[in-house]
Amino acid sequence: MVCLLAKCYPSEEAYKPSEAKDIQAGASWRLTAISCHMTQKSVREVLNELRWHPGRDASEARVFYRDRASEKGFVVIRADEMNELGPSSFTHRGSTIPYYKVFRVTYREEVLFEREESPSNQG
Repeated sequence: MVCLLAKCYPSEEAYKPSEAKDIQAGASWRLTAISCHMTQKSVREVLNELRWHPGRDASEARVFYRDRASEKGFVVIRADEMNELGPSSFTHRGSTIPYYKVFRVTYREEVLFEREESPSNQG
């Protein structure tokens, strides 16, 4: 499968360079992870990579999670502030935070993980 500029093709042979001109001319396609059979890494996988990858500095990563007690409805912490990464949650300053509450993980302004349901677009 080849994905090019937000359009999926079943194979390299199906891609036609003339379609690239259509994209530049303003044609728009909407790509979903399901249509392209792409999978996003789990929150736990992303956090483990940040923690153990020798080229990453966890102090430069931010973890955003929903928290009803917070004035903004969410909390942002540095990834190096997490104590333990368990199978379904992590600990931060003695609190257990389930992974389902995490809606975004960034590293140096790059988004590594993001759920569609963030506090800003929930009703």
